[in-house]
Amino acid sequence: MKGYIRIHIREVYTLHEAPEAHRLIETGHGRGKVILLVGDQP
Repeated sequence: MKGYIRIHIREVYTLHEAPEAHRLIETGHGRGKVILLVGDQP
């Protein structure tokens, strides 16, 4: 697929789950991005 970027999202957290997201990042294991949603979310 020329012209496309593939991004692997490992996990999505809300702002209230930030400590858990930080712990996951600190492990250094796994593949993909960890997303932290900030602001008004549905």
